[in-house]
Amino acid sequence: MEKILAIDDSKLVRDMLKSLLTENQFAVDVAANAEEGLYYITRNPYDLIIVDYMLPGMNGLQLLTLIKEKKPELPVIILTSKGNEGIAVQAMKLGAVDYVVKSSDFILQLPLIIRQAMKTHKEMIQETEFLKKHLS
Repeated sequence: MEKILAIDDSKLVRDMLKSLLTENQFAVDVAANAEEGLYYITRNPYDLIIVDYMLPGMNGLQLLTLIKEKKPELPVIILTSKGNEGIAVQAMKLGAVDYVVKSSDFILQLPLIIRQAMKTHKEMIQETEFLKKHLS
């Protein structure tokens, strides 16, 4: 069972994510802010992290940067209430595997988005390992 950490300052969103993802056969931890999220990341293995863009103390891109410094192999999805193409591009450049806008139906699509992100991430790692092995 894949383990996910969802970091969002809204208790409603955290509860909704935990319920939805648990129903979809994921093990889920939730954190209310960046500091709590980083605490969990340093103490638990995760298969994917979901980070809200708007967090108290720092934004999701700043947290993404810290996550990638500590665990560069960890796939991260950025969630946001308002779509912004510039932020989406920046998130992907910083290493996010996806950027998802919290629309009315995003919650129904999220399990599929997560599975696709994990699959794509695993394929990228396999390709990188293959290239390292055969180009060395």
